[in-house]
Amino acid sequence: AGETIRINSIEPQPGSQNVSLTFEGKKYDFNLSLVGEFQVYNVVAALSAVIACGENPSSAIAACGNLKGVPGRLE
Repeated sequence: AGETIRINSIEPQPGSQNVSLTFEGKKYDFNLSLVGEFQVYNVVAALSAVIACGENPSSAIAACGNLKGVPGRLE
């Protein structure tokens, strides 16, 4: 219980981070173009809400790789 979505690893990269997570037993990997571990937590919280509202999990998780930061912030 409580493990429907789980962050497996966060690997910082220059200007981004590689994220590995498991959703309902299936592993997903994506590159998040936002810096800071807290950004991963924010994205996963939003992702959980989107999936809970009925979005396809695979599509929602794939879309996380397209997220971009606001120009001038944390650059």
